[in-house]
Amino acid sequence: MGLGLPTIEKTWQYYANKDWNWDGSSDFGKQKFLSVKIGLTTFVNSSWTIEYSCDGSVAGSAGDGIDRWGTVVTDVSSLVHTTNSSNARSWIVLKQSAIASNFQILIDLVGGDSNRAKIFYSYSSGFTGGAINSRPTATDEFLLCDNLDWGTGSAFVGARHNVVMSSDGEVTRVFFVGEGNIEGFFSFELPKNIATGWTTPHVCINALKNGASSVLKYSDILEASTDYGAYSTFNNEFTGNSNTLNCFLTSETSKTFAVGDSSNQDMAFNQVSSKWEMYPVGFYCDLAPHRGRHGTLYDMWFVASSLGNGRTIPKEAKDYVVLDDICIPWNDTVLKIY
Repeated sequence: MGLGLPTIEKTWQYYANKDWNWDGSSDFGKQKFLSVKIGLTTFVNSSWTIEYSCDGSVAGSAGDGIDRWGTVVTDVSSLVHTTNSSNARSWIVLKQSAIASNFQILIDLVGGDSNRAKIFYSYSSGFTGGAINSRPTATDEFLLCDNLDWGTGSAFVGARHNVVMSSDGEVTRVFFVGEGNIEGFFSFELPKNIATGWTTPHVCINALKNGASSVLKYSDILEASTDYGAYSTFNNEFTGNSNTLNCFLTSETSKTFAVGDSSNQDMAFNQVSSKWEMYPVGFYCDLAPHRGRHGTLYDMWFVASSLGNGRTIPKEAKDYVVLDDICIPWNDTVLKIY
């Protein structure tokens, strides 16, 4: 892109700087899960809707619309977490029709410790079934996050989370911060500039890692692996966890894009103009039969990591905020990273 600040294309809503109360118990993780659900479902415009849920004692049925998790973040009595997928636990199915008419996610509270949960998504089929000791399933489901920390798993001072969603519902981003670090990120996005022939456009990013910090570094987020990266399903070829677009995120200029070359990101300061560059983020698949650059993301840019986490741009107006090596629109407040 050119010099100076980019144009923000969408309007954004923020559930920002939300704390959770570490008291030495498993409630720490449950508060995060519940608060993120509250954030997703309480925006003024285009909020995620609740399809059905389970509190570990009663399991709903698909489409009943009942929230069995509750709406008070400090009351986690309806959330049951387990380390064994055969045991009773809580789960919830949410829907965002702005991405696709029946796009759904499932948050399943099972993981190796109380700070971890699984996230599945279904592009069109939707989740059905489920009981207190078994999760719902979908014929086109994809496991986006498997047994990974939702933010800090060991250092609990200053841990916070943020849910950011476009007012049209097409883009949702969730990230976790603590002790100055970006400790987790996941998103569900309708991209733009999509490749001709792609009839199911969407990108889901998983940047959750166990015990990790600085998860949005340029080198890491370009690593399209089995448990970390950007994912999508291609048209109607999807079955199980195959036939996905396992993508790299790309750093783009007006004429070219870079895949996996950190040196491009390091050159973000323009010595002639004395300004920092902000490069749009695209996505690229290097595997047949879906090889190619398939589109770009709304209102996300690669920037130089030397700018520092939580830096707002401009400093006074706070229209953008830096998260490791990416930058997104912000809500004119200070991002609390400690």
